[in-house]
Amino acid sequence: MIAHSVTVMLDPACAHSEWHSEIIRGIRKSAAATQRTVQVLDLPRGGGTVDENLIDPVILTGFSLDTLMESIRQLTQRHKRIILAGIDTDSLASQVSCVTHSRSQQTVQLIRYLQACGRERIALVGIGQHSINDLVKVSTATRFTQHHPHPITQNDVFMWSGRMEECFRAFLPVAGSYDAILCPNDYVALLALNQLKARGVRVPQDLYLVSFSNLAIGRFCQPSITTITMDFLAIGKYAFSIWQQLQTLGDSELVSKIIAPSRLLVRGSTAFQKPEAEEHSVKLWDDLQKDLFYREPVIRSLMQIESCLNRHDALDLKIIEGILQGLSYEELTERLYISSSALHYRLTKLYRDLGCTSRKAFEQTMRAAYGEFVNPVEE
Repeated sequence: MIAHSVTVMLDPACAHSEWHSEIIRGIRKSAAATQRTVQVLDLPRGGGTVDENLIDPVILTGFSLDTLMESIRQLTQRHKRIILAGIDTDSLASQVSCVTHSRSQQTVQLIRYLQACGRERIALVGIGQHSINDLVKVSTATRFTQHHPHPITQNDVFMWSGRMEECFRAFLPVAGSYDAILCPNDYVALLALNQLKARGVRVPQDLYLVSFSNLAIGRFCQPSITTITMDFLAIGKYAFSIWQQLQTLGDSELVSKIIAPSRLLVRGSTAFQKPEAEEHSVKLWDDLQKDLFYREPVIRSLMQIESCLNRHDALDLKIIEGILQGLSYEELTERLYISSSALHYRLTKLYRDLGCTSRKAFEQTMRAAYGEFVNPVEE
């Protein structure tokens, strides 16, 4: 049955959040275009329970990890499909749809920009210990820079759990050790900018500052803050699109994920510096990190086996199984009801595709990978 009302559950802590207001506005706007209404409810907190009569699927949005996790748990128990708006599901649950910006990609884009500007010693300042989105940025930054001349480590991450001033107390005495800072959003960036000014640290002369979210407050300070755009209205629209998709298809196992576009806005906090050769596409990891896996001899051998298996049909798989069982060519022709010439033709292709020149080499390669090769029943 096609529902005419969309259920959105909002973390009460976000009741006055401009971001989440925009997400809900986007959902309402898209829903109205299809003559649907939107019902906004609070996510349960402090032992509250989710109404089991909610219309499926349900859109969730919010800040709090604990609140979201508990709501996902309850909705899953009630067999409700879930769409997270503005939050990546990777850190929460595998069977949940979502629409979000790629915070990993945005983090890499900001780091690459700073590096292209000659800023290598980067600190992450204002990271919330309980923020899913902030922790994704930390994880990405540390992994992306681990092979760089100045890798970002946990010692370069300044967090807070109770009060924001915790991270500034830790960072300001060592600010001179860095030439750039990355803040998780423009609110934190503006606080950092004011703290640095009060301490006599000049932005951008002494320290470049970059951030996420493109809030209005970041445009009117001096200097204005270099940031990544985050279109929350679009996130709401895309969340409704997923809702429509799940409604139409009705498949309880279907999961959909949409990555909303974003853009770097270069401003005064980085001296309006635009590197001469900007990347047209953002690589999440550098070539060394990417290639180390595929240069590994064992992995390369497995990839060749994978390629070989994908090129051959069910009869070839039975031939491989027989070869590894030690059957003679004559026994194989009798078992598989094929001629000697047909077997020879197929074996020649198998050996060639695996880069082998003999049966012995073929057996050694396959046994090194599998030990015992088992041809499964039809899947």
